[in-house]
Amino acid sequence: MGDGYGADEFESFTRSVGDVVGVPTRVLDELSSPIGIQVLGRAGVGRSTLVSLLERSGCTNVAEAPAVDAPGRPDPDIGPDVVVHVFTGALRTPDMRVLTNAPRGSTVAVLAKADALGSRDDAVRAAATAAAKTGVRVIPTSASADAGALVTAVEDCVRVVRACRVRETLDALAVAAARDVHGPTRDGIEDFLRSDPAVFAAAEAAAVLGGDRAGDRRRQERAQRRARTRRAVAAGTRR
Repeated sequence: MGDGYGADEFESFTRSVGDVVGVPTRVLDELSSPIGIQVLGRAGVGRSTLVSLLERSGCTNVAEAPAVDAPGRPDPDIGPDVVVHVFTGALRTPDMRVLTNAPRGSTVAVLAKADALGSRDDAVRAAATAAAKTGVRVIPTSASADAGALVTAVEDCVRVVRACRVRETLDALAVAAARDVHGPTRDGIEDFLRSDPAVFAAAEAAAVLGGDRAGDRRRQERAQRRARTRRAVAAGTRR
């Protein structure tokens, strides 16, 4: 799965941070655990078909959850990573319940069997209506449709999960350093935060996560500036 965002930066960051003293084990476990792709939806909407489609397209760790709104059974727990919710026709209350509780930024909805709505334009309009209602990206699909748009949307979600993991790790490192003001743990963490893997991963995470608040923008600008400076120094050294 060629997911573009920071695959190299993320892997380098993950390898390097494992050598830093003071990083909580829980943080390391979450950082290095495979990113799951959970496929949800009501019975009969095409969950199994979508799982097969994603796997054929190169996606890994794809799991089909039990049906939503099944009689006599509670809804499945929603995973913390990538969520792909499948529905047909108009959104129903169970669909809205899932999409309201799914993780922001790493959820995509799939309007399956879109050809049953009529023309391609009808499907696009229905997807746009659902997106406006939920605030979630909605991809119309059908048996004859190309999977490219869906795979791209899932890859975008993977990028967000990676970026969140990097940011959570950096925040945990800051907390660990603050607890050891004059000790070796703080020195090791500060050395790591100045390293290329940390600088480049922080910049990638800031670019992916963005944010509208002033603090988010300052964080992104600071991370990008540090990465640009580091690349410029490296380029000058190679000349």
